[in-house]
Amino acid sequence: MFRGCKGVMNRRLAIVLIIALAVLHGATHVRPYDDIESEVYYGLAKFFSGEMSLDQLKELAGGIVHFLLRPLTPFLAAAFYPFVGMELAFVLLNLIFLVLGTLFVYKLTEAFAGWAAAFSAAVLFPSLPVILYYAVGSRVDMSGFMFAPLLAYLILFRMGEWRSIIKYVALGLLLGIGLLARESNVFAVLLLLTFLLWKKLTPKNFLAILLSAAALLIMWMGVAGLTYTITFKELMITHGGYEGLLKNPVLFLKSFAGFSMPALLLAILGFLSVDSDGTKKVYMLILSTLIPLIPLPQVPDVRVTFTMFPALVPLVGIGLVRLASSLASKPVLSFIGERGWLVILLITILAYNNYMALQWFRLIPF
Repeated sequence: MFRGCKGVMNRRLAIVLIIALAVLHGATHVRPYDDIESEVYYGLAKFFSGEMSLDQLKELAGGIVHFLLRPLTPFLAAAFYPFVGMELAFVLLNLIFLVLGTLFVYKLTEAFAGWAAAFSAAVLFPSLPVILYYAVGSRVDMSGFMFAPLLAYLILFRMGEWRSIIKYVALGLLLGIGLLARESNVFAVLLLLTFLLWKKLTPKNFLAILLSAAALLIMWMGVAGLTYTITFKELMITHGGYEGLLKNPVLFLKSFAGFSMPALLLAILGFLSVDSDGTKKVYMLILSTLIPLIPLPQVPDVRVTFTMFPALVPLVGIGLVRLASSLASKPVLSFIGERGWLVILLITILAYNNYMALQWFRLIPF
């Protein structure tokens, strides 16, 4: 397995730096709560606080009641918004989710390719323009993004070690909570199905995970009086029919610019550098995150495409370490060293991502 750049810095210091950069990016890229989407999530928090009835909430939501199927962040916000205000409650939660999501990206990448690649991926993750635009505004997206690398890590790298059914039930509950954060975490079900077909997961344990996850979803659907079919129906109405990946494949490919072009190029290099076992797992992640996007009626945009990030962001870290190693091996450039090239590349891409994010706050112009 490709490891590269061993001992770049003390791990504890690296984690502190990763957290500091995530907080810095989150705190400096907060968007105001200024549209109906935001108001629906405010309404959900008020519903959990007993300040709004379900009927009032549905009336507020209008034609986008599928937002009510994402109750996790509003539920948590309801616990302390009376003390700090509604908007700040969501902002603080998103900062926490951003930090946790960054650490889970670190853990997932480390399992793929070692800690230097993990450090690189975790440094760059919170600077990606799509994260700066969608994740740290007062919305619910970051809570969904947070669970994705954690679920991927547990399924790909830890689940095979488990012998107790309790751990599979716990994974199911975590999956259920992740789906209540954002429906895009359904990729984990497909990833589990792949393991089942690959005979790396028994039918008994597969059912234990699914039933545990379903129990939480069924309870919330019972409270809300909604099912997940409403998401498809409302998106079909909003977009006047199917406008998804199959109809707009070129737009789908262009929307990957939300990752930033240097990150995509590094991901390609990382894919060429990962070992055979890692390649299998990357393929599994790509397929499990891509398949749910195919029937989605929504026009492909950066937020839709970004749901594939658990497969791509680790490759960014691997590619960056590989590039630093390659540059350091050149006679003319070797005096800088691997560590020096790693730092130079990280700073350069961080600067580029932040510059593009400032331009892309009005979405990405193609």
